[in-house]
Amino acid sequence: MSRRRSGWWLGLAALLLLLAMPGAGEAGPFIYDVRVSNVRDVYVTVSWLTEGYAHGEVHYGTTPALGQVAYDDRGAAYMGQTHYVGLTGLSPATTYYFDVASDGMVDDNGGAHYQVTTGPTLSPPTSDAVWGLVYREDGTTLATGTIVYLRVRDANGVGSPGESALLSALVSESGFWFANLANARSADLGTYFAYSPSGDQVVLEAEGARMGRATLTVDTGADSPAPPLRLVRSRARPRGRSLATSGWRSK
Repeated sequence: MSRRRSGWWLGLAALLLLLAMPGAGEAGPFIYDVRVSNVRDVYVTVSWLTEGYAHGEVHYGTTPALGQVAYDDRGAAYMGQTHYVGLTGLSPATTYYFDVASDGMVDDNGGAHYQVTTGPTLSPPTSDAVWGLVYREDGTTLATGTIVYLRVRDANGVGSPGESALLSALVSESGFWFANLANARSADLGTYFAYSPSGDQVVLEAEGARMGRATLTVDTGADSPAPPLRLVRSRARPRGRSLATSGWRSK
């Protein structure tokens, strides 16, 4: 084989290897599914997904000037497709503005910034631990890094009506997620959501980005542990604002 043809084949092999890498061919770490959960008086969780592997951080503050930054709960160096950032040391009943950022791509909610208002200070809740396992689509591989979202839903007409504010938890390396269901607040955050030990429901939603998603509703009497969740991958491109029409901007 000639030296020129050998060089051509080496170049093609390098290109194919590059295209096979996670996130290759994307114009940036496409940000989607930004959510706020675990809203209490001094704490909020901000989470989102990216199509490619990326770092994650939240820029936030009590004015649109922002001014503070927080990094993924797994560390500033963490790279993944799920991003989970706890904002701590907040003030009760205060509105905060925030943007989410992943490797230079910023979602600022169309230039308006996202907003979240913390709740009032309540007495410490009781403990009601709920947990479960999450698997990938094969049903055996642990879905580490998946975000599990939870709501408590009234199903028996006793206690608080409707659904609670959103809670969330990360799936650990052991494949388990854990949450204190007693932290669930009413939708307006003013009180704890009153539910029955059995007869009401816990609505679960697991989001694993490219690993897939899963949903499950269980009785409050069968949530510790809850039945395992198995992610199912979607063939559709994740929904989100397009780079051309959104408030996304590069740093």
